[in-house]
Amino acid sequence: NIVLIHSSKAVYALGTLTGKQLWRYAATYSIDGAPLVVGEQLYLNIDGGAITALQLGTGDVLWTYTSTQDAVFLIGANGERVYTATYTGAIFALNAVNGSQLWHYVAGIYFPTPPLLVDDVVYTVTLGNAVTALRGTDGARLWKQAMQGSVNAFSAMGENVYVNVQDTATSRSNLIALNNLTGAQRWQTNLMGSIAGKPVAVNGLLYLSDNLGTMYALRASDGLQEWSYTS
Repeated sequence: NIVLIHSSKAVYALGTLTGKQLWRYAATYSIDGAPLVVGEQLYLNIDGGAITALQLGTGDVLWTYTSTQDAVFLIGANGERVYTATYTGAIFALNAVNGSQLWHYVAGIYFPTPPLLVDDVVYTVTLGNAVTALRGTDGARLWKQAMQGSVNAFSAMGENVYVNVQDTATSRSNLIALNNLTGAQRWQTNLMGSIAGKPVAVNGLLYLSDNLGTMYALRASDGLQEWSYTS
């Protein structure tokens, strides 16, 4: 029964039936991005390297985590853990109740694309253009798969992790599907241009576009092209 709105330095909670302000939280520094709501808690990414957790119903501050290394940003959260990262290549898992650090992982590179949280697994790019899966409970590495090219973006849907890999020699993109449990490659589709953004999955098809103005529909099962359209 709450509607949240936010400005650069404040978050407001309004009642859905009355529109009256229920609470307001004023941040000391700018709020980066939209608030993240999970259960009865709201998480804010505060400029300068802090994550603040608020009680959704009251706006009370539950805890604040401040990074000693670099500016942090939110990856995602569940009822037990909050996942954050630094742009310089470190990932942290925090206790959702009190904000204490549970584990951290050093990727060894500046992140070319933000890490991704799906079903309590963190997918990230690590040194050597590799896609790595980390177990959410303790940060243990589940698998690592090296890519032949530069990783631009990735997404996870169903049983696959989809990786956009750019061939540095030709500037063309390859869309690669990896098994989300083992990291083994399921299929690879080579495209004419550079992929723009992440694929969208609908009814067994993947929709994506490239920088040449072509949209593709690929089968999620094997990567074969159903159709393409060039504007």
